[in-house]
Amino acid sequence: MFIRRTTYRLTPGTDQAAFERDMRDSIRPHEIEGLISTAHVPNDDGSWTVVALWETKVEAMAAAPRLRAEWDRRAGQLTAPPVVETAGVSFWEGA
Repeated sequence: MFIRRTTYRLTPGTDQAAFERDMRDSIRPHEIEGLISTAHVPNDDGSWTVVALWETKVEAMAAAPRLRAEWDRRAGQLTAPPVVETAGVSFWEGA
């Protein structure tokens, strides 16, 4: 699995719920191959993080241009460009 975290801060007066709804409507996450789930998570400092869980790094990287274009389109609603962090994830079960 692969995680992509995108942290952003909205400009004052931007409605968070509307922003998230519009972003989902534009990106249509259910149509992106390899995307397992996403969540918008509030941070203590007033910023937000989108946590996206992917099947593989290859699928996440293939979708990156599409996602970047959506963030670029919303630049006027952000105080600065979003910060993107990625990491591979492995799970082990058993003794």
